Amino acid sequence: MTYGWSVRAAAFELNENSPAHGNVKFMPHPHGPGARTISPIGGFSLAIPAGLPAERKSASWKVMEYLTRPKMLKWYVLNGNLTSPRFSTSADPEVRASSSLIVEVDAMERRGELQSWPRPPIPEFSDLLSVLGDEIRRMLQGALSAKDALSNAQNRIDAIMRTRGHY
Repeated sequence: MTYGWSVRAAAFELNENSPAHGNVKFMPHPHGPGARTISPIGGFSLAIPAGLPAERKSASWKVMEYLTRPKMLKWYVLNGNLTSPRFSTSADPEVRASSSLIVEVDAMERRGELQSWPRPPIPEFSDLLSVLGDEIRRMLQGALSAKDALSNAQNRIDAIMRTRGHY
């Protein structure tokens, strides 16, 4: 048993020499009493930055359309991506035959058990990301050691959470 990103499952599920070949399963996360099951699933969120010049927005949109066409999504699955963001792609007989994981993941999605980016449901979340971004950027620029960046981040996040009455 392992905990891993869904795209890595293909290394075992599709490798005919692996003892795990054809035996890989996805399971929803365990959860606490009364809590909902929500599991992360690997993937990409495509977006166009608001400040992008108009001529680049058009080109960006065309690339996103191309990458998300049903033919491309089918190609991704048949070449190692064991999930599909479209039920219509997953329903394709060739796609379904490629791995039982396709059906399992679709069932989890239909039950509302998947999120591409599960995060703590707290109003301070974007503040916490901002702190982490600031401190990690300073570390990557060489202005801080990893230890100092993480210590600063912890102290700043603790201050935010104290101010908001969480502890």
